[in-house]
Amino acid sequence: KSSTEPNLTYGDGEFSAFVETSMISGIVYWDISDAVSLKSVTGYIDHENNAYFDADATDVFFTNLVNSERPSESWSQEFNLFGETERLSWLAGVFYYEEDYSLTIPVDFNLGSPDFPFLFGVSSCYLYINIIFIYLIYCYY
Repeated sequence: KSSTEPNLTYGDGEFSAFVETSMISGIVYWDISDAVSLKSVTGYIDHENNAYFDADATDVFFTNLVNSERPSESWSQEFNLFGETERLSWLAGVFYYEEDYSLTIPVDFNLGSPDFPFLFGVSSCYLYINIIFIYLIYCYY
């Protein structure tokens, strides 16, 4: 069974998904003097995702994605030191970002019959991201 309607697919299996995301962030300002201030921005994200669905999007039992997992955890920190004088506005800062990400995709292939399924394979990847930016911006009048 197929469809000629845009964005309409058929499936022969169930769909289920669990997604949970927790986020927290905070901003703190500190006036060091009348001319200089410090700002701190902190963020944290914890993400879990588990899914099962008909990966071939047809009503023929051919391939399903079973227990696909995609957890990630990230946090960031930014410090801005900024100020102003009579003739100069400036901003100096540093930004740090870190993320641990993994992806597991088990695919259940069936060669034409529900009586002959086999697990084709489990694809997994792990990614660790680490980014640091240091910057200085100024305006002289």
